[in-house]
Amino acid sequence: MVSELEKYFNDQYSKVVEALKTELNPNYLYHNLRHTQDVIDCTQIIGKEEGLAELDLIILKIAALFHDTGFLHQRKNHEKAGVVYFLQHAEGVVNSQYIEQICNCILATQMPQKPNSLIEKVICDSDLDYLGRDDFFDIGADLFTEMKLCHEISNTQDWDLLQIQFLQHHHFHTNFSQSHREPTKQQNLCTLMNQSA
Repeated sequence: MVSELEKYFNDQYSKVVEALKTELNPNYLYHNLRHTQDVIDCTQIIGKEEGLAELDLIILKIAALFHDTGFLHQRKNHEKAGVVYFLQHAEGVVNSQYIEQICNCILATQMPQKPNSLIEKVICDSDLDYLGRDDFFDIGADLFTEMKLCHEISNTQDWDLLQIQFLQHHHFHTNFSQSHREPTKQQNLCTLMNQSA
């Protein structure tokens, strides 16, 4: 089954990449191909550290590939739209048992995150991995610009406040992220609070 799912991922990867390159709103400077590839990579790193089996890792790769495809059609409730997009490309091809797991992983990334299984915890932490990394401010700048272009925020003062509140309420779900991302996340929070003081 792993080899079949791996083949499905490889078949779909180029199609999703092409769609994200050509059909995505150009204002999406954060929710784009780079983010999708980052989440795919993170699911494999975190998943392996959490001791997941090969089958779970490929399920995560597929879920990560499709998790933001909803943005091709809508911004609000994009997770549900991502599930619809995935189902259009999976039904009749992927075993229904794995379809359900992949859909649940995509939906788990919805805010506020409420993962129910370890694989859901892994994709949630992968989706927000940058919060606890050194590239937090660079990636955050892209998200700020995206939100500004989408008329969701207007100035850096509001943005800093939004980020502070988000980091204060966010928590990582996996042991790996709690150990390896939480310390840097707290440093990033301190930097933001000092900047806005």
